[in-house]
Amino acid sequence: MTTYVIDTNVLLRYLLRDDERQYQLAKPYFISKQHNLYLPIHVLCEAVWFIKHRLKVPRCAIAALLTDLVASDNVITEKNSFDQGIAFLQNGGDFADGVIADFVCHLEDAVLLTFDKNASKIADKFNITNELL
Repeated sequence: MTTYVIDTNVLLRYLLRDDERQYQLAKPYFISKQHNLYLPIHVLCEAVWFIKHRLKVPRCAIAALLTDLVASDNVITEKNSFDQGIAFLQNGGDFADGVIADFVCHLEDAVLLTFDKNASKIADKFNITNELL
């Protein structure tokens, strides 16, 4: 079975349907179960940033949208990082900060070093070792 690695612009055209021609080109890949879709975590970070900052979509709506997308049997991503990113979004943080925090959880004696007070606060909530500068 072929696995298609999805670029951010393809993901955004499908999710946003802001360019009908490109949406129609992307749609078959997302609805077909004849192949797998790999959504790299950095593509999801970029897409979330665009949707949140450029389009002003609320965090909870972004979390629901991505959770539904990743729930498909043929969609593959870095699950632990994705889940941590969603948890940060749902708690008022940034998806990318959750992804970064996930790396701390998997490295021995790692500490998240940040200037971001909100990221530090959410990391504390999830018992992720961090140091606020």
